[in-house]
Amino acid sequence: MVLALFLLQIIESGFNILGISPYLTMALWGTLLLCFIQARGMLGLDRVV
Repeated sequence: MVLALFLLQIIESGFNILGISPYLTMALWGTLLLCFIQARGMLGLDRVV
């Protein structure tokens, strides 16, 4: 969990350095989240044990 937060902060800092619009940043976060949810579903990691 800590590693995930660390990586997200690095990505956020990169977006700020590149001067990406906050609205585009939010859209990218949403797209990234949907991609991870889809990947977890395809790999079967979302099953209840």
